[in-house]
Amino acid sequence: MIRNLGCFLILFALMNCNNSLRKKNIIIPKSNPYEVFFSSLKAFNLSDTILVQSQTKIFGCGTAAHEYHEKLKKEGLDKFYEKYGTVFSDTTILKKFEKENKTKVLWVFRGYEGELMEFENEKLKKNKKLFDRLLKEKDFIQFSETPNSMISITFNISKVNPKKQETEISTYTVDLKDAMWGFSLVNQENFNGENFKRGYYPF
Repeated sequence: MIRNLGCFLILFALMNCNNSLRKKNIIIPKSNPYEVFFSSLKAFNLSDTILVQSQTKIFGCGTAAHEYHEKLKKEGLDKFYEKYGTVFSDTTILKKFEKENKTKVLWVFRGYEGELMEFENEKLKKNKKLFDRLLKEKDFIQFSETPNSMISITFNISKVNPKKQETEISTYTVDLKDAMWGFSLVNQENFNGENFKRGYYPF
């Protein structure tokens, strides 16, 4: 009964309309898909400061997010998040990513259906001029994860370089084989000119 209650509380937290999971340092297995994913992103060539969209599909409260949650439950993949958390759950992994890429993450809140573009931090949010300047100078990143099964997950990364007016969209998979998580690049596309702006739209 206690175990069932614990699972219920974890599921409730995942479905709640906020990003509180990313702000907590959840204890997850040493070898997990997110740890392998971030540690495998070598030489990502990021600017010294990056703007990162703080929400993924699991965090939203809009129609698309509701449909995503329903699809997860129907396929039993809500249990993936119960077991491993989300791509932003473990702050230790995120700090390691910053250190390895020599960059500083500034979180961006997009609203519940992508209708906003502003700093998530309450103090920084008031500095609209700083936000607009950084948006024109620094890389804008989006991460999006989709479990395929309990042993496979797909990641999409969109990196916008505003100075070059280029967007690079990459797709990776992390799969569990022989009790170890493996990382592989599936696809990579580049957009420039007017098309680069698609990188600012939420996944």
